Amino acid sequence: MTAAESARLTLLVLYSDRMEECRAFYSALGLCFAREQHGQGPQHYAAVLDDGSVFEIYPLPPEKGLVTAPPSTKPAPQRAP
Repeated sequence: MTAAESARLTLLVLYSDRMEECRAFYSALGLCFAREQHGQGPQHYAAVLDDGSVFEIYPLPPEKGLVTAPPSTKPAPQRAP
């Protein structure tokens, strides 16, 4: 596959129950978000990146539930006294 044929990301959607915190975090990294709503869909934030890719933050639908990492099976490292 040549560089001209390589795949590229054009849309990334993040679902969160903490939309405002996510917007603030990514805004601090330089993204500029606009509030959007398409038809009867949920209000969300969208930022267009320099390469034309779109990054959106949507509210986490209640039926999706939260995704959490399983607890670590490794013991916590011990600090030296």
